[in-house]
Amino acid sequence: MPPISWSNDTYYLKRVLPLARKHKVIHFNKTDARLSNNGIPVHLQMLRCRVNFEALRFTPQIEALGRKLISTLQRSGEFVVLHLRYEMDMLSFSGCTHGCSDKETEELTRMRYAYPWWKEKEIDSESKRLQGLCPLTPEEIALVLKALGFSKDTLIYIASGEIYGGERRLAALKAAYPNLVSASSFYYFHLQCSLRQVFIFSALSNNRLERKNCYLPMNCGHSRTIRPRWQHWTTWFR
Repeated sequence: MPPISWSNDTYYLKRVLPLARKHKVIHFNKTDARLSNNGIPVHLQMLRCRVNFEALRFTPQIEALGRKLISTLQRSGEFVVLHLRYEMDMLSFSGCTHGCSDKETEELTRMRYAYPWWKEKEIDSESKRLQGLCPLTPEEIALVLKALGFSKDTLIYIASGEIYGGERRLAALKAAYPNLVSASSFYYFHLQCSLRQVFIFSALSNNRLERKNCYLPMNCGHSRTIRPRWQHWTTWFR
């Protein structure tokens, strides 16, 4: 069954739970973030995170390889996982074009209009940015890391997809933090975020992997997660 988009917890309790009790098994499709961004109470968010981590497992071989890689990295000292939400689809969907050229802004706008299920088309980028609803640019993230006291030799992993603007947009961040490495696969990103020393969000995102990471800090008292109030940072950057 395809669950109704933007459903809250009542929909699942009243409609889905009775079906689960009757049929024992329900096949969901397109359930990626159906609950994570719908304002459900914290205790249900924690339960959702716990279920995700109990139900989703990699094969033992992949788990072993991943932990071996992370162990090797940890021997070189502490490292930071930076969830840099600056992919093309993120910027296009949000309408956040700060720091983009006119050509890039046009490209992002065309992409937004090409997806009919993206309801918001006309977006005031600056207004949205001042509300703290835009991801910080890679250049701004470099300033944030400095402000938080991370030294220049800190090992930083960018856990995200392809950064829009490529090397040009990463230049300032690389200049500030030369030990910058991008994640090379979905699994590596996921495992890094689970075993990190510090995890930093660069945007207020509904991304399901970002939300899943709440399980470890909230339920296991794991390492530090930093999620600043970006609207304050944006004002300071001005």
